[in-house]
Amino acid sequence: MPSPSRIDLHVSPPRVELPRDYNAAYDLLQRHVDEGRGDRIAVIDDDGRHSYRAVAERALRAAGALAALGVVPEQRVALCMLDSVDFVATSAPSRSRSTPCSPPTTTATSCATCAPRR
Repeated sequence: MPSPSRIDLHVSPPRVELPRDYNAAYDLLQRHVDEGRGDRIAVIDDDGRHSYRAVAERALRAAGALAALGVVPEQRVALCMLDSVDFVATSAPSRSRSTPCSPPTTTATSCATCAPRR
């Protein structure tokens, strides 16, 4: 099991520690399922309310789809999607993301840091 992030709120600005084995999908989604909060609402979008469990399952499917395309751990992936539960689910296992509403500099940075595989 990956280590979750730690936040020290006693300093200003708050300090966030990300361990070496950090996994965003675990920290932001699966951890809530493991700690008994899987049925709580994690995302509300135009399609409805989605629990941590449902979004974690979508994240696993997204990670599997990326792996099937040949994406390996630590490889950068750029995604551009509308804000939705699928954006959240695919953002957890990905490295870079933007939406059509993202500032042009964010999208440009995402594209520049996600060069094609060679």
